[in-house]
Amino acid sequence: MDARLDSTSQARPAGTAQPRLPRRSLALASVIVLMGARAWAAEITLRPEAKVTGAWITLGDVAELEGDAGALAGLRLGRAPMAGAERVLTADEVATIMKNEGSAGGAAVSRTVPAVRVTAEPRMVPGTELVRFAREFLKGRAAVPGGEMAIEDPATPRGVAVTEGEPTLRADAPARRLLGLVSVGVEVWAGERRVARVLLSFRVRVTAPVVHATRELPEGAVIGADDVAVEPRDLAGLPEDAVSDPAAAVGLKVTRTLAEGTVLRRSGLAAPTQVKRGSPVTLLARVGSVEARADALSREDGAKGEIITVQNLNSKRIVKARVVDPQLVEAVIR
Repeated sequence: MDARLDSTSQARPAGTAQPRLPRRSLALASVIVLMGARAWAAEITLRPEAKVTGAWITLGDVAELEGDAGALAGLRLGRAPMAGAERVLTADEVATIMKNEGSAGGAAVSRTVPAVRVTAEPRMVPGTELVRFAREFLKGRAAVPGGEMAIEDPATPRGVAVTEGEPTLRADAPARRLLGLVSVGVEVWAGERRVARVLLSFRVRVTAPVVHATRELPEGAVIGADDVAVEPRDLAGLPEDAVSDPAAAVGLKVTRTLAEGTVLRRSGLAAPTQVKRGSPVTLLARVGSVEARADALSREDGAKGEIITVQNLNSKRIVKARVVDPQLVEAVIR
């Protein structure tokens, strides 16, 4: 048995810390361990030329790997060149990289082909991917609870070539409601550099339930449960504040006359008047735990919660008060 030690297996003094292997070396060492202690039947032969599409050059990109050497296909040999440029790797350089990574094992790098010329192809973002990304963006932005969405895609644009770095996508659209003809900007980025911006036009249709009048409602009418109904409609031709829940309308009054079938809007509804101008009310004044009441006369109409002016009939003073109910208002004390 040969008792000689090579340079990588020299004895270390006691107490010396084991050097930490690079992460990739640990992974490749694991492959070697799993293969067992047998000698590798492995040979690595460089190709004369190789093209890469990723950010790194790997051993599998540039060499024919025979036998057990196939396990080393993912070994990184260095950064890929920019698209349109090239990089030359010699067999000696590859052997040195493998030795430094601790992954040579019994694999031998053939010198039959002394070097490989590596060129990089641009990484393409297909036009179909730009459309898919924009569509998913629209689905998230234009969704309406309880609604159904239909999106008509535009013609597929040309793809975008990224010459350096890994491409990422970003999308933006107008802040307005995304209905009808909607333009979405898709940007292609490589790291912190914007490579391209593509503008795509989609046609978006959303059908959702809305509340409409079942009969003509005159101005000031208080809405009852039988006065409204719900049906699905295309939102593209409707105002943004269309009411979708009948419970949000029943008990309120309409501020203008609505024809039968008209969709209710939140801006066209108001709390019903509880106190009318000239009606007698009780004026409540509260300071801490002390309360006082007096007869008063309303000087204007008011809904529940609104602040109106009333006249104290005892003192003749004009005060501001909040409407509590049709017979009671509470003085606003500052």
